[in-house]
Amino acid sequence: MKERDKRYLAAAAAAMLAAGLICTGMDAAEERAVQAVTVEPVPAYAVVVVPPQPEPAEDPAEDDLVVEQLKASDYLRDDVPMSYELQAVLHDACEEYGVPYELALGVIQVESNFCADADGGSCYGLMQLNTGFFPAGLEPGDNIRAGVKFLGELLDRYRDAGAALTAYNAGHDTGNRRYAKAVLRAAEGWSQGGEDTDGQ
Repeated sequence: MKERDKRYLAAAAAAMLAAGLICTGMDAAEERAVQAVTVEPVPAYAVVVVPPQPEPAEDPAEDDLVVEQLKASDYLRDDVPMSYELQAVLHDACEEYGVPYELALGVIQVESNFCADADGGSCYGLMQLNTGFFPAGLEPGDNIRAGVKFLGELLDRYRDAGAALTAYNAGHDTGNRRYAKAVLRAAEGWSQGGEDTDGQ
């Protein structure tokens, strides 16, 4: 074997030996590192499982406070013979369709006397919607919304409350203001803070 080959083999052996020593050293270092961070297992009985928490219950006192504030502002009224929910629907519909709130109360009083189940044959509900023009069987809130929307459209078209109310009742302005006067008297009673029984 030539001297050059011997040196080559010796260098290769030395490199292999060094690599083995390095790996051995690394294994030992890794083992020490693992020992340093090894944590004792937690016993099963020590694991705390937190069940999902229920939503906090609404505070009834807070709801009562809101109702009292709405009553103090006359948004909700005890003298209006409808639930607070339906009064809120009526307020929202009147605001959306540009109908005075007391005028809508007057229509409901004259049409159904605040009876949600009122049935006049072809007309029904609080606003006495004619089933020839409106869907049958609307819930009271939807009955209110549909009637107020229609009344708002008539007020826009005629620009006169008497003509619009007559058209609401008769389908068009007949010129006869008997119905319109009854509604306007009832509405005036509501604007003064109470039901006007003469308006019926």
